[in-house]
Order: sequence, then structure tokens, then C-alpha cells
Amino acid sequence: MTEGPIRKGKSFSQLLSRQVWPMAALCLLTFGWVGATLMWTSDSTNRTAAEREVEQLAAAMEQGLIGMRLRLAGATAPGPALDLLLNDPVIANAERPLGFLEFTGLFIFALPLGPDNDEIPLAIREREPLLGAVVAKLRTSLAVNDGAGQVSVEERATQGVSRLIYDGGVYAITAVPLPPQADGRRLVAIACKHFTEGDLRKVAELHGIKNLRLGELPAEAGHMSLPLFDGQGRTVAYITWQPSRPGDLIRARLLPSTLVGSLLALGLVVLILVCMRWVARDLARHEAQMHAILNQDPLSGLPNRRLFGERLDNELGRIAQGSGSVAVLLLDLDRFKEINDTFGHGAGDAVIKQVAERISVLLQEGDTLARLGGDEFAILLSAHPSHSDAENLARRILAAVKQPFVVNETNMSVGISVGIVLAPIHGSGRETLMRRADASLYKAKANGRNDYCFFESEIDQTIQMRKLVEDELRGAIEGDGLELAYQPIVSADGSKVLAVEALVRWRHPVRGLIGPGEFIPIAEERGLIIPLGESVLRRACTTGARWKDLTIAVNLSALHVLQADFVEVVARILEEAGLDPKRLEIELTESVLVEDPVTAERAINRLRDLGVRFALDDFGTGYSSLLYLRRFAFDTIKIDRTFVQDIDASEHASILLTSIVSLGRTLGRTVTAEGVETSEQQKLLQLMGCTQLQGYLFSKPVSPNEIDGMLRTDVLNAAA
Repeated sequence: MTEGPIRKGKSFSQLLSRQVWPMAALCLLTFGWVGATLMWTSDSTNRTAAEREVEQLAAAMEQGLIGMRLRLAGATAPGPALDLLLNDPVIANAERPLGFLEFTGLFIFALPLGPDNDEIPLAIREREPLLGAVVAKLRTSLAVNDGAGQVSVEERATQGVSRLIYDGGVYAITAVPLPPQADGRRLVAIACKHFTEGDLRKVAELHGIKNLRLGELPAEAGHMSLPLFDGQGRTVAYITWQPSRPGDLIRARLLPSTLVGSLLALGLVVLILVCMRWVARDLARHEAQMHAILNQDPLSGLPNRRLFGERLDNELGRIAQGSGSVAVLLLDLDRFKEINDTFGHGAGDAVIKQVAERISVLLQEGDTLARLGGDEFAILLSAHPSHSDAENLARRILAAVKQPFVVNETNMSVGISVGIVLAPIHGSGRETLMRRADASLYKAKANGRNDYCFFESEIDQTIQMRKLVEDELRGAIEGDGLELAYQPIVSADGSKVLAVEALVRWRHPVRGLIGPGEFIPIAEERGLIIPLGESVLRRACTTGARWKDLTIAVNLSALHVLQADFVEVVARILEEAGLDPKRLEIELTESVLVEDPVTAERAINRLRDLGVRFALDDFGTGYSSLLYLRRFAFDTIKIDRTFVQDIDASEHASILLTSIVSLGRTLGRTVTAEGVETSEQQKLLQLMGCTQLQGYLFSKPVSPNEIDGMLRTDVLNAAA
């Protein structure tokens, strides 16, 4: 079995499927990052707000203490305030005078310094009942053991101190010594500010702090607390409150929109993936179509030339890396053009499909059958084929194609020719193998078609000649590389030269003289026969103009006659050479008549009107000679040399030859026999009634100067 016509590669959908999980993971990571960022932002906002509340409350407390100091400084500075403090009329004991000032919740009073002055006057206690206990605590807090004994509160106060004391409320106390009095008394001024929980709550509410309370215990979970320290670093109380949480508000407001946005983004991603899958499916379909266009023959569904070349390169690469072999069979249908011309191209296409089907069933898995174009196929055998394997397959293909093809209930028959090469025996490169397979195919067709042929060394010479023709023949045509030799055509008795046939030779600088049989067929294949034929015709006419009484015979290809300007080209050459058109005889084979009889007939009639003669060359070798002899009314019939060679050895050949000569004479045509090599052949042909003879018996092809010598010395008459 052949491999499928299309070997699909990785499609876009396969590539897309590999991207789904990475894209999904990326989406999840993105959504997770957004959610984590939102949570972190809200928590960070909560912490920042709580820290700001702590700073604001601490700043408020500090501002209160600063205000106390400022007021105490104003009250103890020399002036009316100090006088009022020292001479307050509320005096409980004349021996222990005391002054008292009250500034909107700030109490400033003076106490005598000394260890026995622990009592606060009754009038002061009535105004602030807790001051007695506060002062006692103040004394205790100010009296510290510094290693040298107890220091009295008075001595400590002289240094200026501030303390926080908790006793159901927070007392902020600052003490400073006063200047010595005139009577020798030493006084200390004390400022006391009582911060109740209500006072603190009012201060906190100014800064947006709610649910504040004052106590001796730290904050519970979820609450904030601000510790209050005395002068010695001991915590005396805590201000606790439930902090504001703006981050929760951010989270509450942004989380739903974030989730909705995430869902929308996820939906958008899913939509994009779906659209990408649709696009990928379309692209994959388009890719398959383009792959089919590039690698598949649209008619047969087989791999085309491009894909066949790729697979052959792969197999040759495998061989280059190790052992193994491959075989290439190049196939071309025989007489396929007749089907197209007779039944139409639709029938030809149907035959191509049936040929592909018949050959496909003969192949094994891994083999490749490709259509290279037109009616040409190629087979790649890659399973280590041997010489016998390739030969057996070729025979089976010949037998399969030989069977009639049924198209529109009509039986059609074609043959097939096969050229075979083996790698690495016959080469290891694709171009070399295909060129040698093509030469083998050409050899199989030359052997009579419907045959197969393996590559051989002599075929390689044909390849070299073909390459030589392709590379150098055009230059030889345009330069001086071509030579013309002229073979005399004589009367039946051999006494007189009646005409000469121009025969081209290629004088190659390396290979020497190359005969026309080696390069003319290749020139026809490669499209060089037109310039070659015109060059030969021009030289023959120019040279033949000096032989006044001789007919100049020139062989032209069927391609010349079918050219649109054929008649004009011949007429122009005759005029340039100065040759009488009646002295030019153009020799044509039956191929030109089979190719396009209408065009050929029109061109022949136009040139005949100018006086040009025509000869039917190789008469008797084609199946339609009699038909075309009657239709085109050739002036001369040239009997092929194959009939002449057997004239003296085969009675049947002699009878056939006699019939041909009689037919020609009956139609009033000149009959020329080619290939006369013996006097016996000459005598028999003369008795049969041949008009003219040509062959080595009289002369081989010679140069124009030798023709001049023959005409001057009458060599042929002497030979006769």
C-alpha cells in the first residue's frame, strides 16, 4: 500500500491544546495574586490606621502634658499669677500657708517642702477630693532609693519631674520648685491634670477613635491599647479602644467587584480560548488544504513530485547513515496521447485514475506511488528491495496496465514503460537517480515500449550525451560547431548524381565528431531542434546553390512543419541563399503527418506552390503510410533501408519491396531506395524499377569539396 497522500504535521489545534494548561495556570496565578494583593492591602490599611490612631492619641496625651508645663511655667513665673498662688485667701493653717489656682481642669498648688508636709488643706481637698491620695502617691513615686538613702519628694521635685498616676482616672502631675520665700520657707509648685475616661474619649473622638476605655488591663484581642507609664517605666494604666478598620471597608467594597471582574476576565479568557480553537480548527483545515495542494496530485490523490522528492531524500539519508537500499521506478504511459486526442481529456483523466488504482494495489506498506505530472508516475520501494523485487514489480505493473480500461462503457488500451534504478548501486543522490531512471525509461521506450529497463553503463553514456546537448549544442548551432556532409543520390544505374542529402555532424572539441543519431533525438526533446533545423537548412541551401543541376534534400523535424511561420522561414532562407525552390526537397517522416495533418497539409501545399518538393522518408515503417501518401501527394518516396538490407536474403522482403516500388511508380512518384551497399542490391532494385539509389555502394557522406570533385571528374560514371 502507498502512504497516504498527505502526511499531516502538528496542527494548530494540537499546539493550542498544549497551551490550555499553562494559560489556565497563568489565569489562576493572576487571580490568586489579585486576591492576595487585595487582602494584603486591606490588612496593611488596617495596621496603618491603627498605628495612626496610636500616634494621634499619644500625641494628644503629650500635647496635654506640654500644656500643663506651659501653664505651670506661667503660674510660677514672677508676677500676678505667682502672687495669687502664694497669697490665696483660702488658708487652712497660717503656719503652713498654701496657694491654689485652677485653670480649666488644671490644678496648680504650692506645698511647703519638708517631710512633714503631707496634708493638703481642706479647702483644696474639697475641690479635688483625690488630690490627697494623689500627692501621697506622688511622694511615693518621687521617693526612690538611689543607693544613698531615701530622697524626699521635695528634693526630687527641685529637679522638675512629671508623673502619670492612675486612681480611677489618670492624673498627670508635674512638680517644680519655687524660689525661696522671704520668710525662709521652701515651696514646691505642683500642677495636676485629671484625665477621666470621658475626657480621653472626647479627645479620641476628635481623631476618629471610638469605643475608648481606661483601665489597668491591656487590650483584648481585636482591640488596640496605649500603655501609660510612670516616671520609672512602670505601666500604670492602659487606654484601650476598638480600632477603625478601613481595610475591611476596602475589602468589602472591592472584593465583590474584584470577583466579578475576575469572573468576567475568566469568561473573556475562556471566550478567547474558544475563539482561538475555532481559529485553530480553521487554520488546521487550511493547513491541510495547503499541504494537499503542495504535496498531493489533485487528479489521482497520489503524492506529487515535491512530496516524492522529500521521501526519496529521507530514504537516501537513511542509507547514507547505515545500510539498506531503495529502488526507484519511473513509469510513463505509452500511446496515452491517442486517448486524449480520440476520446477527450476527460477519458484521459479517468484512465490516469484507474492506472493509479491498479498500481497501488500491487505495492506494499511503506512504498510510495506518486504522479509526477501528465502520464508519468514514480514508485519508491523502501523496504530494502533487491534487483529481483524491482523486476517482479515491473512485470506485474506491465501486466496490470495491459488490461483494457473501461471509460464510459468504452474499452481503451495503453501500455506502460518502466525505467528502474537501485540505490546506492546506481547512485546516492536524488538528482542522479532520477536522471538515470529517466534515461532507463527512455531506453525502454526505444526498445519498443511496454517494457522495463534497468540502468546500465551504456545508458549513462546517453545521459552524458543528453547533458552535453543541453549544455553545449546551442552554442555549437550559433557558432561553427556543426558541419554538413552530403551523400549523393544517384540514378538507378549508378551513372549520374541526381541529388545530395544534407546530413549534419557535430564537431565537438573533446569528443570529436558526433553523428546525428546521437544528438538529434535529444535536441527534439530539449526544444533545440528548431534552431538546429533552420541552421542546417540555411547552410544546405547556401552550399547547394553552387551545384546548378542537383536537388538538395534536407531532413526536417515534425516540429518545424507545425511552426506557424514555417513557410515564411523556408521562403526567406531560399531567397537569402539564392537557391531555386524547385531544387529543394524537404524530407518528412510520418510523425509530422500523425501529429497535426491539417497544419502539415496546409504548409506543404503552400511551399509546393513555391516549387519546393517533398519526400516521404522511411516509407513502409508506419501503419498509415498509404493513407498519407494519397492525401499529401509527395514527390518522392524513400524506401527505408531495413527493406533493402534483406532484399537478397528474403523472398518475402523482395516481394514487399517490389510492391512498394510498383505502388510508387503507379502514382507517378520518384522512388528512392536507401541503404544500398552491394551491387546485387543495386541490380535487383534497378530491375524492380527504382528511380534513384542512395548508399555506401556509391558514396558515404562527404564534404562539399568532394561533391565538387565528383561532379568534375564524373567519378560515378567511371565506377559504373
